[in-house]
Amino acid sequence: MKIISIFDTENSSLFAYQMIGAKQDLFSKAFNNWSDTKYLLKFFEENKGDLYKWYDENELMETAVLETIKEANSYRSKFLRASDKKYGIKLDSMFVNLHRGESEEVELMQKKSPGFSTPSWLRVYAIRIESNCYLVTGSMIKLKAKMQENKDGLNQLKNIKFVKEFLEKNRLKTKNDIIKYIADAN
Repeated sequence: MKIISIFDTENSSLFAYQMIGAKQDLFSKAFNNWSDTKYLLKFFEENKGDLYKWYDENELMETAVLETIKEANSYRSKFLRASDKKYGIKLDSMFVNLHRGESEEVELMQKKSPGFSTPSWLRVYAIRIESNCYLVTGSMIKLKAKMQENKDGLNQLKNIKFVKEFLEKNRLKTKNDIIKYIADAN
C-alpha cells in the first residue's frame, strides 16, 4: 500500500492512500473527478434517478455538474488552507465520525468530511491518525441517505476498513509512524 503526503505542517497533516498501480492518490483523484465535466456528466447520467430529489428534471444535469464543480473547488481550497495556520482552519473541524455514537478516543477512528454546501453530496473519507492528522481513504458523491444503499458507498466502507486494518497490522498509529513509513517506501 502506498501513502502519499498531501501536506504535513505544524498546523495539520493530510495523507492519502494510493492503490497499487493507480496513477494518483485518492484525495487528488476525488477533486480531479469532481472538477471533470465528462466524469460528472457520466456519473449523473448513471445516477439520474437519485438526482430527482435534488433538482427539477429540466435543470438536472447542467445544474448538478456546475454545482459539483463549484463546491469541489471551494472544498479543496478549504482542505489546503488547513495546512496554513493563518487561516485558522483545523482538519478536526472538517471531519465527523463515520459511525454514530463512536467514542472520540478510538484509535484510528473512521471519519467523513461532508462538503460545505447545504445540503452537500460530496464526501471525503479518512482515518484520523491523531489530532489534525488524517489519512484519506476515499470519496464519493453521495446521493442516497445511507452508504450501504449503493455500490460506491459499499466500496468506500470496504476501503476505509482495509486501510484501517493495514495501519493496525503495520503498527502505523501516529503521524511520525506514517512519515517514517513514507520515507522507508521511497
